[in-house]
Amino acid sequence: MSPPRPSAIRAILGNLGPLVVFYAFDWTLGLKPAIVAASVYSIADIAWRLYRREPITLLFKVVAVTTVGLGVVDILLASPRFFSWEATVTNAAFGGWFLWLAVRGPGPMLDELLRIRPELGEQLGAGRLTGMVRVLLFLTVAYHGVTGVAYAWIAWRFPVEEAVGLRALFANVSLIPFLGAVWLGLLPLHRLASRRKWLPEAERLG
Repeated sequence: MSPPRPSAIRAILGNLGPLVVFYAFDWTLGLKPAIVAASVYSIADIAWRLYRREPITLLFKVVAVTTVGLGVVDILLASPRFFSWEATVTNAAFGGWFLWLAVRGPGPMLDELLRIRPELGEQLGAGRLTGMVRVLLFLTVAYHGVTGVAYAWIAWRFPVEEAVGLRALFANVSLIPFLGAVWLGLLPLHRLASRRKWLPEAERLG
């Protein structure tokens, strides 16, 4: 009998849990409780996985370190102005991470995807699936680049109180076209990248 596949919610929390917890507390209780909650969640999740001998994904490690690290820096600086630029710095950090994965190879992302949906490897083939994940990573980099520039403009143009509200509004609005681009554009972009030979030969469409 094959092991049960993790649900979508469990998969999200297993990789992005610290970030989800951080923003949930940040929006409701403030920055300092958010940092404490994200730190406690990360430590508890790591301890639980070690106890159950479950793998700790590379993406989880990056998210945990980035989320908690930026929050701690924000407190140490004790500057409201840095809080205005925090989203820009976070986007740059995650955008750089996803760009590194896209260029170096989407191995960690691919491994996690196959752990959740093992049948995709058989349906699409390992090479084609790797190419699609690489295109998805570049789409994610582009999204973080656009949002990072927008957050930087908001931080430069508006005071902290207004910047926080505008940033939250833009984050919610911008997510819709990004998800639409992934849903509608992933396959066409993979075909285009294959025709233009932007992908390694093994990752192109036959």
